[in-house]
Amino acid sequence: MEDVQIILSALWVAIVLCYLYGDIFSIIAGDFTQGEIDGKPLTETMVLIMAAIMVVPIIMVILTLMLDYPAL
Repeated sequence: MEDVQIILSALWVAIVLCYLYGDIFSIIAGDFTQGEIDGKPLTETMVLIMAAIMVVPIIMVILTLMLDYPAL
């Protein structure tokens, strides 16, 4: 069971790193204008949604390592 938990955790970490890579790549490529997304002003709701998207894989890493009961 430990091997499966470690593999799942590694996959969730890889997803977070892909998110971060995409964000950094868009900034470096010059596609990023501070305070805007696709020409629209950045709102607090948009920031909250982006934060939630980034937090889900991090929570999944913690849950995968801490929970002992198998999902199936």
